[in-house]
Amino acid sequence: MFNDPFHPEEALSRQKESTKSKVLAVVCAVVLTAVLLAGYALVRKYHAMQVAANTPPPSPESTPKGPALAHVVVDEPTLEKSMTTVGGVVKNISGQQLSGLSVTLEFRRRKDGKIEQTLLRVTPARLQPGEEGSYAAKFSIDDFASVRLAGVQADPASTMM
Repeated sequence: MFNDPFHPEEALSRQKESTKSKVLAVVCAVVLTAVLLAGYALVRKYHAMQVAANTPPPSPESTPKGPALAHVVVDEPTLEKSMTTVGGVVKNISGQQLSGLSVTLEFRRRKDGKIEQTLLRVTPARLQPGEEGSYAAKFSIDDFASVRLAGVQADPASTMM
């Protein structure tokens, strides 16, 4: 009986109590939201620190050593019976003779998903500027699920023309 004409003081006190409880509920909701957000921020910061601590620094071998000297193309693997042939072409795009070229391919094993690297020699062994060489290898179909190019290496004694 909020609008009881005989007891206006009682209706007014009920309204004040209702307003107080609403304000208290809003304050509690804001405080709870702030605590949850602060906890989330702390958990994210802790996780970021763990990831940073467990991530190894980049190895100096994986960084580029200078301008590109060769263009490498990996052909689609071809299937013949129970064997897969993986190969491609390497083109010398530099102004120097490249010798001792080899291509590193990473194969993902089907059984456990681990990565296995294979070094394939490019034939011919020496490429003059603008020349192309090829590489290829055969593997059992059951051994590997995927292949990707991991890098190219040449003898440090390759000569400038």
